[in-house]
Amino acid sequence: AESSLKYYLIAADALAHDRFAEAGVALGKLVGYADKTLQPLAATAAGARGIQELRRVFAPLSVKMLDTELPDGYAVAFCHMAFDNEGARWVQSDGAVSNPYYGAAMLRCGAFEEDDVAESDD
Repeated sequence: AESSLKYYLIAADALAHDRFAEAGVALGKLVGYADKTLQPLAATAAGARGIQELRRVFAPLSVKMLDTELPDGYAVAFCHMAFDNEGARWVQSDGAVSNPYYGAAMLRCGAFEEDDVAESDD
């Protein structure tokens, strides 16, 4: 799972910086490490034919990644404007938000979600 997170994060960062080819390479590697639920999503993303298409299929892949136990230093971020205000989540390292759905256009659009799982567990 650690390797799948690693390649997912490389892809997210590449998307945030509009580097389509780099994202594709990372996602191709992710396919090799992904479990059977993640694999088809990773394969779809790896096969995307352009950055807009890749961003769209990166959203369901990200949702699946949220099931992963995140190591310290990583958090879930959310951009409510992504995909015509549908909103989309992603995983990234703590620090400045780097939005994979907008890239340079709106790199810092989004916010970290507070980890409120503890409160909702009653």
